[in-house]
Amino acid sequence: MNDMEKYYRGVFENAGIGILVVDRDGRIVEANQALLSMLGYVEGDLSQCTFEEITHPDDREVSSRSLEALMSGEISSCRFEKRYLRKDGSTLWGDISTTSIMDANSKPVRAITVVADITKLKESEQALIDSEEHYRAVFENAGVGINVLDRDGKIVQVNQALLRMLGYNEMDLYEHTFAEITHPDDVEISNRSLEALMCGEKSSYRFEKRYLRKDGMVLWADLSTTSIRGADRKPAKVVGVIADITKRKQAEAELKRYSERLEEMVERRTSELRESENRFRDLVGAMSDLVWEVDRSGVYTYFSPKIGDLLGYEPEDALGATFPSFMSRKEAERISDNVKAIFASRKSFNGLESQHIHGDGHSVFLEISGAPIINSLGQFRGYRGVCRDITKRKEAEDALRQRTQELERSNKDLEQFAYVAAHDLREPLVAIGAYLKVLERLTKNTIEDTGRKCMAKAINLVLRMDAMLQGLLAYSRLTLTPVSYDVTDCNTCLADALLNLGLSIKKSGAVVTSDTLPTVKVNASQLVQIFQNLIGNAIKYRELEPLKIHVGFISKESEYQFSVSDNGTGIEPPYLDRIFNMFERVKDLSGPSGTGIGLSTCRKIVERYGGRIWVDSKLGKGSTFYFTLPKG
Repeated sequence: MNDMEKYYRGVFENAGIGILVVDRDGRIVEANQALLSMLGYVEGDLSQCTFEEITHPDDREVSSRSLEALMSGEISSCRFEKRYLRKDGSTLWGDISTTSIMDANSKPVRAITVVADITKLKESEQALIDSEEHYRAVFENAGVGINVLDRDGKIVQVNQALLRMLGYNEMDLYEHTFAEITHPDDVEISNRSLEALMCGEKSSYRFEKRYLRKDGMVLWADLSTTSIRGADRKPAKVVGVIADITKRKQAEAELKRYSERLEEMVERRTSELRESENRFRDLVGAMSDLVWEVDRSGVYTYFSPKIGDLLGYEPEDALGATFPSFMSRKEAERISDNVKAIFASRKSFNGLESQHIHGDGHSVFLEISGAPIINSLGQFRGYRGVCRDITKRKEAEDALRQRTQELERSNKDLEQFAYVAAHDLREPLVAIGAYLKVLERLTKNTIEDTGRKCMAKAINLVLRMDAMLQGLLAYSRLTLTPVSYDVTDCNTCLADALLNLGLSIKKSGAVVTSDTLPTVKVNASQLVQIFQNLIGNAIKYRELEPLKIHVGFISKESEYQFSVSDNGTGIEPPYLDRIFNMFERVKDLSGPSGTGIGLSTCRKIVERYGGRIWVDSKLGKGSTFYFTLPKG
């Protein structure tokens, strides 16, 4: 659909008045939302109806005659009032303008009818004729504008509807004559109608005219005027009933332009379709993907020339084949259920991968995407789509899969090696430490202070290395132990961690507080390890002021977020991302002791359960460590 067609489609669908399109036989081809709302129908209700079925019986004959005259070419347009039947059985009066639509041969094929709801106007007119007793109620409450003029054309009475239409208040409007609020081009016809009514030449008059609103905008109106006789039986006043038809006039103007261009558009559209088909064939021929079509039975009815490059066949030689024709029996059986499901759903599909056999026997992997073919009657006629050669991608995926498996095996070997190495290294290290302590005791009184200091430093280094090996063993056990999802009370785990750190907490004078923590599905001993490491670090890296530690908790949509905050020394910015790496320490060896494994272990535990761990800190103002664990 080109821009012009989109434009007129928007006019049709969004017009404020009813629009109906019928064919030569009176069948309803299309109705816009405004008409459906006017008649109380919803979209689809009128698709099987003729215009006579929604026309009042008394008006069917004149409607049929007008359609016959339009379709025979006797007239090109007509306008009259008629009654429609709403869905609930009530009657709707319509002021209709009908125009014929010609085909490329200038032959009428359809008719467009613009319907303005004048039910209230007709009711108002009838009420004025039937009884003056109801005049005041009708006048004040009518949905259309009403004014009363004296013999000189001065406005003597208006209703609220007219005031709203023209944007005036009542007193402002009384200061004007009808000519002053009439468009200059319509003043003459308005004066003639007033003179004809006042001299008794006519008792009523009806025509379309333009009014000038207070803001300068133009309002189109359908004006019905009736003279009111005085006691002398001569015309004394004129009552005008004014229906706002601005939107209808705008729509009629648009539809007129549309009708004038429709024949040209039909011919041009036909030419464009031919050009589009040629462009389609040129584009398909230049595509690197194979374009195909199948009928509703799954038989190929079209192949682009690309089939020669992908599968080694000429397009005409492959027509009449089905999906399994280019596959091994095993592959055809594998995807048969997918193909059946696609045809049953009659929906678009993407990314169906299958292995095909080239004409020379080698395998070709294709990624298939398609969309259903639906004809103008809404009938399913098959599928149309493309095949993309993904052979190189599949080969790369296989190579990557093999490489991943090799890396996983290598990682497991390295983890096993780290565990065995750490375990086996501890035995001689413990022996060295024992010998150093014995040597320290034996030489206590025989070596100088320098020697004793060296001996003490050597023993401390052995103890530090043993602590590092124990940390490395604990870290290795994490990767060698399956993840367990035990129901664990976080409050109990925190209590166990504080119990383990009891001596350090007492010695440091730290005050530890916490929120009420939730129950999660993690290994309890590993959660204790996280709390113990984070709180232990806060105790280790503290300032001289009293240490305060708080364990917090926030429940989020899909996870629990924990925090351990302190008012300690804080961490320098360069270390914020590095401290979770193995053997990475913020302080040098002269500072508090540490292995550089604790935070790595915390990260390993958290990530094994699908969580995250990070830290916010400012040097000298404390730190807050955060970690998350998923819910459920």
